[in-house]
Amino acid sequence: MSTTASTTSARTPTTCADHRYGDPSTRWALLGAETMLSREPRINTRQRWEYEDGLVLNGIYGMYCDTRDARLLDYVRTNIDEFVQPDGTIRHYAYEELNLDHVNNGKAILDLLEETGDERYRAAADTLFDQLQHQPRTNEGSFWHKRIYPDQVWLDGLYMGSVFYARYCALAGRSDLLDDVVRQFTNAYDLLTLDPATGLCRHAYDATRSMYWADAETGLSPHVWLRALGWFAMAMVDVQAYLPQDHPGRAQIRTNLTALLTALQRSRGSGHQPLVPDPGPGRTTHELPRVLGVPHGALGDRDLVAPGLPRRSPVGRGAGTRLDPRARAVPQHHRGGLGERAQDVPGRRARRRHAPRRLLRVLHVRADRHERPQGLWSVLLLATEMERRR
Repeated sequence: MSTTASTTSARTPTTCADHRYGDPSTRWALLGAETMLSREPRINTRQRWEYEDGLVLNGIYGMYCDTRDARLLDYVRTNIDEFVQPDGTIRHYAYEELNLDHVNNGKAILDLLEETGDERYRAAADTLFDQLQHQPRTNEGSFWHKRIYPDQVWLDGLYMGSVFYARYCALAGRSDLLDDVVRQFTNAYDLLTLDPATGLCRHAYDATRSMYWADAETGLSPHVWLRALGWFAMAMVDVQAYLPQDHPGRAQIRTNLTALLTALQRSRGSGHQPLVPDPGPGRTTHELPRVLGVPHGALGDRDLVAPGLPRRSPVGRGAGTRLDPRARAVPQHHRGGLGERAQDVPGRRARRRHAPRRLLRVLHVRADRHERPQGLWSVLLLATEMERRR
């Protein structure tokens, strides 16, 4: 890894008597990135091809684009090269699982391809694209989330697979597939997961109506899961960068994004929606659509700051936005929003999930190896977006 000195420095946060951390000039994204560089030079010591690592590498690459600090690019490349071999094959990647989660790391591969031109990354990206070409689909034309979940569409999958799909098509000149890219998004919103009564999207859809969690008439899962809304909204933001301005599907995705974010804003505090807060280290994800929607005109700037958040600072006292107390946590298994029953999993009891903790807690993510990196990724994206608008 390069020893090139950083061209920019992060202001170290301080703790005051009122428990506020940092100030508007604190570079939280850079602090998060430097934490990973110093604490986890190898992001995945278990040698598993996991989507969470791609999330963090995307965040660190975003910081590299802003700072041109060579250490950050070296970190991304070193960790991807743990898996992508000189001939472009991907170690520990199971093509046969046809799992959309496995495609997410392809975004970091495309970052490196554009940055370096190294053909190994082109070959690896080709492999992931080929998976999408053979991904099973519902009758509506939407990708199954993975082979072991037949006929199921999860909102997560739009972020994991379809953003890479769009970017690959843009880079490879496959404009003939852009209508299919758009179809993944418009199907998920208009045909499959939208709850017309609330304007929000349910976490998942089962075309067969056979899963225990699926509504017998609609096929929808029972709950609106905040992290799933985050995945979907961010996917709708990101995909627009890879669609031509004059493509009609781009305007439709933008319209759907605005409608979803407006419904989410309206639902907060209503106490009437089956909102399931994110219990895990990615607990801040549901705030990201509010931030990411601003530069795209989906929300006004006044909507940027959540209740309890000081303006101009991504982290502060009360940064973990509280749900309305009437919106009770729902007993569920860890597959958020699907409401798994205890009797469906031998030896497992349904656990009650609670509202998010403070955003600041995610800066400590993965100190315990049971933690996962969505939280740090949330900080990197959230803080980077806010810094760009200072």
